[in-house]
Amino acid sequence: NFRILDGTAEWIDEDGKQRQTGSLANLNQEDARAALDTFLRTQAAHEILDSAIADWEKTRKSYRPARLLVAAPDRQHARKYREYISGEHGHDVGLAIVDDRGQNQEALTQIDRFDPQKSDGPDVGVLVTVAMAYEGLSIKPITHIACLTQYRTKAWLKQLFDRGNRVADGKPKPVIYGPDDPFFERCRAQIAQEQEKAVPLEKMWEEEVCKNEGPEQPSGTGSAEDEGIVPIGSSVLRERGI
Repeated sequence: NFRILDGTAEWIDEDGKQRQTGSLANLNQEDARAALDTFLRTQAAHEILDSAIADWEKTRKSYRPARLLVAAPDRQHARKYREYISGEHGHDVGLAIVDDRGQNQEALTQIDRFDPQKSDGPDVGVLVTVAMAYEGLSIKPITHIACLTQYRTKAWLKQLFDRGNRVADGKPKPVIYGPDDPFFERCRAQIAQEQEKAVPLEKMWEEEVCKNEGPEQPSGTGSAEDEGIVPIGSSVLRERGI
């Protein structure tokens, strides 16, 4: 299940000109990276988190182990997302990022706290990460994923989506929240189509249909802001289910 949110974004480009889009879903190639970066780094990201958290909290009433995984665009905003979720929603939030010294021991500790099979301390139902918790993360009770990364390759997004596909007794179907940009939708549709046709896994990884068609950069470093883009604001206008 997907919950996709469309909205507006406004920013100042590298030439100092104010730019905007009235719909993330109708982006053109020229504005794609700046608009998506703005959407993920301003108010719209909080609105996506609000929707994901509300649904996750509802799920926990009938499936207590439910977990929410949040994929952030970079370390700075991963920290901001954690502060927002803790402050606005009152949840204990784990943060799994490599620190400024390149160390990841604390991140591994936070991942263990997020895993009900390994944690022997307070319940941590939400984990915010940038990239390190994608591949190899096998925590069965993940029921919700907030995809707030700017990465747009099929292989990358499939890794993220698959974090919610682990089977557990009583677990409901996972729900993935994300922005309604055309590159996200293209990758999502291709992944769904290939799964329906049972395309061999090795073939799926060899093909990179979405690559170079949308914003793509390492999710821990680099953004449109690094190229002189200044996000002004954004807002969610509509949400649709798939």
